[in-house]
Amino acid sequence: MPYQLKQLKKCFLCLSLLFVPIQGHGEQDHPAVAAAIHATQSNKIFRNATIGCYAVNLTQGQVISSTNATKSLIPASTLKLLTTAAALETLGKDYQFKTTLQYDGEVDEQGTLQGNIYIRGGGDPTLGSRHFQDYYYQPHFMHTWVQALQAKGIKKVAGAVIGDAQIYADDMIPADWTIGNLGQYYGAGASGLSIFDNLCTITFKVSKKGQPATVACIAPPLPEEVKIIVQVQGAAIDYRRVCIQGLPYHPIRVIQGEVPCRNQTVTLQTTSPDPAYWAAHTLHCTLQEYAIEVTQPPTTVRRSHPSSTARQDLHTVYSPPLSKIITVLNHDSVDSYAEHLIKHLSLAAAAPGATSSGTKTLKKFWAAQGIDTNGMLLYDGSGLSKYNAITPKQLVEALCYMKRSKNFPSFYASLPIAGKTGNLAPYFKQAPLKGQFRAKSGALSNVRAFAGYGTNKAGDTLAFAIIVNHYDGPRSRAEKALEEILKVLFEQK
Repeated sequence: MPYQLKQLKKCFLCLSLLFVPIQGHGEQDHPAVAAAIHATQSNKIFRNATIGCYAVNLTQGQVISSTNATKSLIPASTLKLLTTAAALETLGKDYQFKTTLQYDGEVDEQGTLQGNIYIRGGGDPTLGSRHFQDYYYQPHFMHTWVQALQAKGIKKVAGAVIGDAQIYADDMIPADWTIGNLGQYYGAGASGLSIFDNLCTITFKVSKKGQPATVACIAPPLPEEVKIIVQVQGAAIDYRRVCIQGLPYHPIRVIQGEVPCRNQTVTLQTTSPDPAYWAAHTLHCTLQEYAIEVTQPPTTVRRSHPSSTARQDLHTVYSPPLSKIITVLNHDSVDSYAEHLIKHLSLAAAAPGATSSGTKTLKKFWAAQGIDTNGMLLYDGSGLSKYNAITPKQLVEALCYMKRSKNFPSFYASLPIAGKTGNLAPYFKQAPLKGQFRAKSGALSNVRAFAGYGTNKAGDTLAFAIIVNHYDGPRSRAEKALEEILKVLFEQK
């Protein structure tokens, strides 16, 4: 066969992978892979669980595993693959969010602004993020804003600093998240004006067993209205057992539990109740440091409903490009970033910046790419909701689609490397899996999943998804079982 014809045939096979028909259960499984899955299923902790696996050899154009491939399963954070891929395709890898400093009113001859300062959020999930020091702290973005005011000749503000998060709906948290998630670091929501990852770090000092811990530091500083109630004590344990409770827009955070008493200090993160107010408060305090008086206390559009006076732009801050944001999102599995993206996808479809319309937009996007979305049930963009359901086949079809996309290099680079980077660094530390694939992991209570791309023993490229739901045993046992299945999958020629 001529070389050109062979390459054309291989290309056709890859392009047609989305439409490979599923025959009966197990009929397309490689015997060794099917045997590994069957052996796992017979283990006591998996007897009542559902294991779903779908894998294709992209090089050969063959389905090599299809066990429960069309069963709707809880995907956990592997859902982020659908969200980040759709964002790259819809917005583009170079897309940048923007946050605009504005004012209304006039500046008089004494340099007094007879009006307000506004921070107009543009949905940037990374404003002031610790993950992007170069973008926001060299120079410090707050100081840059003050300099913009000074350049306008503003020496005093006879109004307030107002946070404007109106680009998104007020509901920062998806309606189906459990209350136990909301104060935890992974429960940070998506505000139209977010700041500092919508998280603050609390440092405790721990003395003796049974003695209460004391708060040493909260950074970045929270507004005075936020109260942190600490009910934590030292204990003779190896790992902290701490629960954080707190609701959006409610200024109280309650921290309860125990921490190892052998540690001098313990740090944890909790969510900001109102990121837009936090941003306004932080700029208000920064202006005071520069001796610029602001006569009114900081507030937000949601709280104060200011009049619709025309505003003037003073300065615009641009986020890192979307490709870099998605790399952090998938490497560190940042739920709040994914929730911002789902709302922004909704805006791109001329719908409200809300989770409910965003999930509908996401499902429509994948249906438009030729994927059968029957059984794809979406309730957020991050996978934190246990109401989400996706089939392994849908995940792999999305991976196949992205393999052909011009955005594939950015998408592929965003995935952690097995045993080396991101959330996959602690896993797959031994050959043959270490460094053998890039994937997104997913974990919830009694849910474990991996989906991504890898290279098998023959050098062929695979796209795969494996999910287990409702196992009854330690998470480490579930991870070990999935690792054994993946070993068999990648050892096949």
